[in-house]
Amino acid sequence: MGRAHNIELAAERIDGIVLEPKGVFSFNAAAGERTREKGFEEAPVIERGEYALGIGGGVCQVSSTLFAAALEGGMRILESHPHSLAVSYLPPSLDAMVSAWSDLKFMNAGTYPVRIGARAEGGELTVSIFGTGEGLLYRAESVLLSEGERGIVSESFLLVFAEGGELIARTRIRRDIYALPPTPEEGKKP
Repeated sequence: MGRAHNIELAAERIDGIVLEPKGVFSFNAAAGERTREKGFEEAPVIERGEYALGIGGGVCQVSSTLFAAALEGGMRILESHPHSLAVSYLPPSLDAMVSAWSDLKFMNAGTYPVRIGARAEGGELTVSIFGTGEGLLYRAESVLLSEGERGIVSESFLLVFAEGGELIARTRIRRDIYALPPTPEEGKKP
């Protein structure tokens, strides 16, 4: 219940934000501090490679979904950070962990304003970037490099296509290493 509430609250807070050309968006500034006083509830969070209860759990699903939308909406990513564990709702290296010390920031690099649309209801989260197209198509790509005892190694890329569908650029966004989640036996406290 807390997770769904936190996702809905964060989505409400970013919905409708307009970014002018060269305008910078900060998820932490838009969503606000994750505290009980600000309306957030306790739910599972990922801390140092393990699941724990924390205020604002679930908010990273909104920031990660926005990260993917921002990439495919042609925004210039200024700051993004991976979780310590891979998440189930997006491919590796396409997540965006936010906390008191890490943010998701991006800039509208286009020549027209864009608007963020975010909605969470009925267990579904949708985040979109609306604006006038610049004649290019953007796609985010996740590449799994290895998965084994030491964890998951992955990279993400931004592919840029011309109007005719020709690939004109493929730029690496991040290279990440995710820990493997503890097994049920490892997760038990002595």
